[in-house]
Amino acid sequence: MKFLKLAIPAALLLLASSGAAFAAPTQITITATNNTTTTVSPSNASYAGTVAPLPAQLIAGQNQLYINTGLGNLTSFHIDYSNTTGKKCHYDASSYNQTITGSPCVYNKAAKSTGTTYASCTATATSASTDPANCSFSVTFGIH
Repeated sequence: MKFLKLAIPAALLLLASSGAAFAAPTQITITATNNTTTTVSPSNASYAGTVAPLPAQLIAGQNQLYINTGLGNLTSFHIDYSNTTGKKCHYDASSYNQTITGSPCVYNKAAKSTGTTYASCTATATSASTDPANCSFSVTFGIH
């Protein structure tokens, strides 16, 4: 019993001093921007982790900010935005740390027109973490 009393605090101290075990989860801060003249609606959203708030309709000229909190230092986010005129954009964003110790984070972003009417779709990274233990970044998705 005496061994357990000493072993448990020692194990907790070891975990606390490792740092990496308690790194904050990776986040993608997403700003969705509607630069069309009509409301756009989100669909087919998928992501690793959680998103808050959930994507919602954007009226013309409106922006929405949401945060995708990933699983450890890996996160990904995928969504479509479309309007009633046939414009549709598919967006992707992901980040992760390569499995090699000390290697930099990898940030991916993409935007593609997929509707019946051509849309100009943009995905622009606006900031990125330099900490390989937390591969967070910010991206702006625009539909034009």
